Order: sequence, then structure tokens, then C-alpha cells
Amino acid sequence: EYTCYLTPNQLRELAQSLSRTEIIGVGLTLAINDNRIVVHDVAMDGPAAMLQRGDQIISIDKKPVVDFRLKDVEDMLKGPAGSTVEIEYLSAKSMMVATIPLQRRAPVASVSGLYPWAGTRYGYLRIGSFTETTVPDLDATLDAFSREGMKGLILDLRANGGGVFDSSIEAARRFLSTGIIASTQHQDPKLSQVYHARSPNALTIPIAVLIDSDTASAAEVLAGALKDNNRATLIGQTTYGKGCTQCLLKLPAGAGNVPTGGLKVTVARVFSPKGFPYSSRGVIPHIFIDEMLANSEATMYGRDAYVDRAIEELNRALMSPK
Repeated sequence: EYTCYLTPNQLRELAQSLSRTEIIGVGLTLAINDNRIVVHDVAMDGPAAMLQRGDQIISIDKKPVVDFRLKDVEDMLKGPAGSTVEIEYLSAKSMMVATIPLQRRAPVASVSGLYPWAGTRYGYLRIGSFTETTVPDLDATLDAFSREGMKGLILDLRANGGGVFDSSIEAARRFLSTGIIASTQHQDPKLSQVYHARSPNALTIPIAVLIDSDTASAAEVLAGALKDNNRATLIGQTTYGKGCTQCLLKLPAGAGNVPTGGLKVTVARVFSPKGFPYSSRGVIPHIFIDEMLANSEATMYGRDAYVDRAIEELNRALMSPK
């Protein structure tokens, strides 16, 4: 499952996305809702920070997107740093159509954070994907929050499609002092492994983790590790359920040294700390949030129901006797 052929362009883009700290774009994650292309998530430090979840994309550079595939629209947002892309969108809040020019820039990092959050002593930290530089970015953000006296953390993994497996393992060690993080069953039994946390300096404050149906793969590893070790409260919807890891293989060049692309090959299955497969199961949250209702609240009141509930749970955790 998930093994597939990659064209030369697809192979190059995937390899780059897993290794770089930055994506040259505008910081938007898109989704399809009722056959419309809508904003699913916005990077808080990205050029498109004024857009909101649920806004409908109408056109990009005056090209209507109604007949485009989602990936094609996402590709239209990418380009050289400093170049400009024009987005026409329908605001989910005002129901007005607007057109804005956005300058593509780097970095739109895989990790973004804000402290304090809305007058609390809590930090908000979002991991958009797992790359080879996610862990140092995570360390820097957590260090900054801790120096400010952070008492609780909201960890947002919504719309995180995964990425580098080892980065998610190392991220889990920032939050777990002991315990099993995950285990893998490799096609070569000698490479099967159990990943443990032995981190005496791990964060000990209460954590609320936000997940949804687009939380997948490496992001599920982190969410599942925190849940099974009773380290965090998970809020949202059941995750995607992709419990396997892949490697990239470059195919030999063809006649005339023409690139032939490569393969993304599944090499191992991933299991939760309690030994359950993530495939077809996902990670079930402790607290369910109705996504349609949450989107409606975001549109009408500009509130994030997931974050509001996370603050409630962190308040409760801090008030509970030790």
C-alpha cells in the first residue's frame, strides 16, 4: 500500500520537501469541500495569514480553479521566492469576494508558534509537516516558550500529512521522559525496531494535542505516542490512519541519460506504543469536536473551537491536585 511510481518532477519535489526547512509559497493548506477548493489551514507567519479556514479559492492569477485538481492548485501557489501570486477568494466570514496579491517568500517553516496565547500562560505550537529540520525548529520554539514561563502547551497537528518518520520520533522525545514511542515491522526482520523515550529533560507541563482526519503518518506517530503514554489530551477527530513508512528509490536514467523518475516504496508497518496498527484505525481523540460546527463557529465568530477546548482542558489539568 502507498507504493507508487514518481515522475522525475515528483521525485525531485518530494525529496526536496522532506529535506528543506522552508517551502516557497504563501503558507496555505488547501482541501476540497463540496467540490469547492477551500482553505484548510493557514501558516500564522506566512504571507496569506489574513485568509481564514473555510475561505473558498476562486481563481489564481486570474485562472478559475473550478476545473483544476487540488494538487494543481497547490502547485500554482508555489514559485520563486519574491514572486507574486494573485488570489481571488470568497470570504467564509463576510461572504464577500476579494482579490489579494501575495508575495511568495521563504521561510514558511514546518514549525510555528505563538506565546502567550490569548492572555493565557499557554504556548501554541503548530507542526505543519515533519522535515529533517523540524526537531531543531521545535527545540528553539520550546526553549523560547519555556524562558517565558509557559505553563501549558497546545500542540496543533491538524492537516499535518506526515513526512520524515525519524523527526516525529525525536519530537516525541521532547515530550516523553520514558515509555515506548512506536514500533516498526520491517520487510527485513533485522530492521524491525522498538523506539523508546529516555529523556530526563523532556517537557513536563500539561499538553493538549489538536488532530483531525488529515493528521496522518508521522504526525499520527507523535499523537499516538502522547495518547498511549497518557501524556496529553487529544482533541478533534480520528486521524487518517496511515501506518507505514516509505523509502525513495531513484530509477536508472534512460537512453541519452534521460531521467526516468523513481519509486516510493513501502518498507515497514508502524504500530502504536500499545501494539495497535495505525493503518485503517488512526488515532482516536479523547474529546471529539464536530468539524462542521467548528467551521461554522470559525466563520461566524472567528473562534477556533479546538483551541477553546484545549484551553479548557489545560485549565482543568493545572487545577487538578497532583
